[in-house]
Amino acid sequence: MRACPSCGSPRIHRSRTKGWIEHIRKTLSPDRPHRCPDCHWRGWAIETQEPFEPEEAKPSHRPAPDFGLIDRAVRSSKAPGHTRSPDRTFRAIDDKLKRV
Repeated sequence: MRACPSCGSPRIHRSRTKGWIEHIRKTLSPDRPHRCPDCHWRGWAIETQEPFEPEEAKPSHRPAPDFGLIDRAVRSSKAPGHTRSPDRTFRAIDDKLKRV
């Protein structure tokens, strides 16, 4: 369905079935329930095209972020008040546990 038969809006979309009678009708016929968000029309029609998907809703094909670059940036920056490296901290904890 390309447009709402009531108001002509192109924003019409498929709707869910309501109840077991509509579910049986959907199973036995090529018709599908549709709804218009502009005028609130709801009815049955044969699906004649692929579902509408605006350009901004389609997935983009951007490259994955470079996590190595992020790791290098984090390693090169020093947090204020941070004096021990994580390796030294873990070694100190291990030493204390061995003494116990």
